Amino acid sequence: MKKGYIYRQNKPVHWSPSSSQQLIGTTYIHPIREKQCKIIDVSHITKESGTGLVHIAPDHGMEDYEACKKFDIPTSCPVDEFGIFTFEVSEPTFEAQYRLEQFTLSRSEWCISHRRSWGVPIPIFYESETDVPLLTDSSVEYIIEIFKNMDQMDAYRKGNDTMDNVWLDSGVLWTFILKQTKKKDFKTISDLHLEGSNQHHGWFQFSLLTSVAINDKALYSTLITHGFVMDEQSQKMSKSLGNIINPRYHN
Repeated sequence: MKKGYIYRQNKPVHWSPSSSQQLIGTTYIHPIREKQCKIIDVSHITKESGTGLVHIAPDHGMEDYEACKKFDIPTSCPVDEFGIFTFEVSEPTFEAQYRLEQFTLSRSEWCISHRRSWGVPIPIFYESETDVPLLTDSSVEYIIEIFKNMDQMDAYRKGNDTMDNVWLDSGVLWTFILKQTKKKDFKTISDLHLEGSNQHHGWFQFSLLTSVAINDKALYSTLITHGFVMDEQSQKMSKSLGNIINPRYHN
């Protein structure tokens, strides 16, 4: 079976159904696992909330479990009776890799400068009359010493561009580790990067971009992503949302 097709009686079809009822009983190919899946009709999914068409997770919800049981759809639990991950845990590895690849391949060019009144300034200066920039290797490394000794320092004005602080700073953090360990020959600088799944478009990606740009090799050999702690409304606990549990007031 091919990706991107819906199947009726094991034959691929392309059509725009006039009713959702026409989808019931059809199958499709999972875009990542390339597994044939079935579209079923269940009572706890309604058109009053959302699209009326959702994925189900029989291993993580009782209603989803009962629905799959009714249609003889097998379930899978990747943790054994001793609380140890089974071999099935290796399957999401491809999905995480796929997600990082898609974020990286579809990203736009990274503009590392911003016009802000705060942040790490870019050490570039402009000639006041011609607006010609002054930015050389020596000016970056010795900018303070150079301008201390310049006779016509008043002829220049400071630029207002600052670095993309959050992602550039975190993206080049590995350079400090490399400096501390004094490594010169390495396969990867980091054995493991561990963060939340939202970092596929953040720290994971920017660390990878800077390392490949400078060293022509990936920064890390392994990525592990974790989920998030949710509140009673199924929202991610966040300090900005004010829905966290303060450990100082809970035993």
